[in-house]
Amino acid sequence: MRIVLNIDELYRLMRLYGLETVQQLSKVTEINAPVLYKVIEKGVVSKETYWKLAQYFECHVEDLQIPCRTD
Repeated sequence: MRIVLNIDELYRLMRLYGLETVQQLSKVTEINAPVLYKVIEKGVVSKETYWKLAQYFECHVEDLQIPCRTD
């Protein structure tokens, strides 16, 4: 089992904070836009990226994660 980004929760938080685009999210979190696009496309997230997103959205890192079975 691996942990992947909960895209639905990310988009919900973005709407809640008034962010409409990944570019806007990139500016406020200081995460490079290409990194964010890769995160959204592939669900591959570094610990640093999880931490920055959780810090900005004032939530727990676990709120942005979902378990994914790789059977």
